[in-house]
Amino acid sequence: MSEGYNGSDLKNLCTTAAYRLVRELKKQERLKDQKRKKKEAERKNLDGSSTKNEAGERVITMRPLNREDLREAMSQVAASFSSEGARMNELKQWNNLYGEGGSRKKEQLSYFL
Repeated sequence: MSEGYNGSDLKNLCTTAAYRLVRELKKQERLKDQKRKKKEAERKNLDGSSTKNEAGERVITMRPLNREDLREAMSQVAASFSSEGARMNELKQWNNLYGEGGSRKKEQLSYFL
């Protein structure tokens, strides 16, 4: 699935997938805060006085990354390298003409002997 992704691209892909979890967690916490504020407002209206709740510790549990997170991240993070790109074709053509993959034979220079 990650053909054409280099090391930096893979890091960005994993970071983007992890941020998806963080956004989900922020959304859940925001909903919890809204429900808590709504309950406090209802209590205040019923009692006629405000009561303070003891602040308890929040336990945050995050699920592990899964394949769907990575698929979603791949739609946001593109590979920086494409083997079918125009620049790659130019490099392959140059290599075939002049590089080690080409037909030029490596000849020893006789005047150094």
